[in-house]
Amino acid sequence: IVFEKVVSKNTYTSFTLIETFLSRMGLSVGCRFLCETTVEKLKNFRAAPLNLLAYKDYTGRILQDFFEKEFDCQFFEHAFPVGFAETERWLRDLGRFFGKTEAAEEIIAEHAASYRQAVEKLKPLLQGKKLMVITYNHNLDWILKTALDVGIQVVKLGILNFSQDAGFVTDLDMPLPIEENYDRENRQADAARLAPDIILSNYEFPGRQGGCITDTIPMSPDVGFFSGVNLAKRWADMLNMNLEGEWRQDESLFRKYYTG
Repeated sequence: IVFEKVVSKNTYTSFTLIETFLSRMGLSVGCRFLCETTVEKLKNFRAAPLNLLAYKDYTGRILQDFFEKEFDCQFFEHAFPVGFAETERWLRDLGRFFGKTEAAEEIIAEHAASYRQAVEKLKPLLQGKKLMVITYNHNLDWILKTALDVGIQVVKLGILNFSQDAGFVTDLDMPLPIEENYDRENRQADAARLAPDIILSNYEFPGRQGGCITDTIPMSPDVGFFSGVNLAKRWADMLNMNLEGEWRQDESLFRKYYTG
């Protein structure tokens, strides 16, 4: 495994999930470059028939290119998967490479049922809500697929310029309200015009703004089937919080202990 981001808080959980998938297919990790590894494991780096790139961003692509050119290493075509569709594809293609298609299909079938149950549970809470996204991330299918599955209406995708990505990409076979090279100065006017219930962005503190909630998109999202579902659950919780009542309680405590 190459290029795990050791500074990310989800590195351990993401690796643990990937290792579980591999173990289910009778596979094991020989070396993590460079994360919780040893000199002996590094010496055997080239013994693996396939290398997995954790993140296929600018730095990840540089490392992959280096290992391919200098050491003739073979890399899997997909980075660590985020969201149901990517994880399904990742498992199928990896199973095909190693001749473990049956094991891969078993894993997918098990998680598909859980995903459908989670979506049906969220529909009554989120169906008909409007979503506006302003982001540097150029791959958002893991969020958008779940949002559409639970019945959320995507009213705006403002893609900010990010020089390390090649441009917005999607496998969703449907029209989306995308504006690339989005000017963040238009955000307030667009929000007033579109009246979203949920605003997602990269650098926004969670909470409510007027009649909507705001949430952050992680730059290094959790891997696996339920990345989008877990985010949608958070929106449902935030939309149903009684913030007015909670803040009034906090105000009384503040007045009691911190004011004269």
